[in-house]
Amino acid sequence: SSCLSVGLDFNCGYCNDLSDCVLRGQCGSGTFVVPPNFTLCGEPEVDSYTPESGPLEGGTLLTITGTNLGVLDGEGIIIKIGQNNCTIDEVNSISGKKFICRVPPATSIGLTTIMIIRSLAGSNTEVGSFMYASPVIRGIYPVRGPTAGSTLIHISGSNLNIGNMERTTASVVGQVCMSLNLINTTHVSCTTIPSTEGEGSVSMNIDGNIYTGGNNVKFSYVLPSVTSLFDPDNSADGRIIKSGGVTVILNGINLDAALVPQLSLQTGANLNIVVNCTVRSSRVIACRVPIFTGVNVGDQFNYSLRLDGETLSNLQDIESLEAVADPVFNPVSIDYVVGSGEQIIIVGENFLNVLQEDYNITVNGQPCTDLSITDTRIFCTPPDSLNSQAGSTATVVVQIGDSVPV
Repeated sequence: SSCLSVGLDFNCGYCNDLSDCVLRGQCGSGTFVVPPNFTLCGEPEVDSYTPESGPLEGGTLLTITGTNLGVLDGEGIIIKIGQNNCTIDEVNSISGKKFICRVPPATSIGLTTIMIIRSLAGSNTEVGSFMYASPVIRGIYPVRGPTAGSTLIHISGSNLNIGNMERTTASVVGQVCMSLNLINTTHVSCTTIPSTEGEGSVSMNIDGNIYTGGNNVKFSYVLPSVTSLFDPDNSADGRIIKSGGVTVILNGINLDAALVPQLSLQTGANLNIVVNCTVRSSRVIACRVPIFTGVNVGDQFNYSLRLDGETLSNLQDIESLEAVADPVFNPVSIDYVVGSGEQIIIVGENFLNVLQEDYNITVNGQPCTDLSITDTRIFCTPPDSLNSQAGSTATVVVQIGDSVPV
């Protein structure tokens, strides 16, 4: 009955004519009993309860909704989880319609029964089962992020989404994460906030209980920096060919602080792009820029690197990045006599304007290996598999990065 929710002080009673508990004014001339025998108001019916699980240490706020659940100030309502009382929140509960109670701790994990006991009416209503569980944090990925925050981290474990999920928080190095997403019972994600440098534990607060990962589950805030453009093979650092489509390598410290670093390039009004980069180590990242249009030899690039929430801007002040001439091949296509026993020599100019790793040279479609490059010569060894074709002519094709092969 809905009138039970307003309490006995508002003249809620049993109306014989309506066979229900109503307010006095709704009963008309029928016989009205105040206070009613609450069992006359109808059997309790549970519509829902949430959550269905919580930590062994208790503290979960259990919400039960339904009809005729009982009157808080007139029926001696008791809610039990197993053999222990669930402490009723009388301020936020609504008689007859909704009960909220704080789940007590338990001594063992597993299922137990939720009961509503109407002690004065002498009736018990089984609500359903409640699962006690123990959350465990087993891992975190990534294990590092920039001090500026905004790193999306993934926490793994078990029983991570039990209890009142809207109250759950996760922390790394003592800092509460933003945008917590309880993906499932074994996987939680959130985004770090800014912090100072340092390493610390990973923990979760579930219904007021703190669960911390072991000594092998740590996260570190680090301060990344770019020290230079870097080319391990030749002297192409500080340059990008005007046609683009090649790799830029940056050298620095803590560059693995983001899973997907992003390089931003601008040159006047002609170019404004952002590309994803690949982390090769804590000191090296590689960024493949797209094919350019409208870039001229001598143009200076403004460039910056974004590592999650950390933006390393104005990197051109550390080392300039200039558009340079594309390599030129002479001749464009080279015929090679198979079995001559000599390295292939490709002649041209501006070869050192491109990283060695961006050269893809094939002989009849097979890789030419052992590259050695000067500014006007490329030397490579043809594949041994062509030896059976001695005396025949093979075609050498050169591709630079994402450009069209020549």
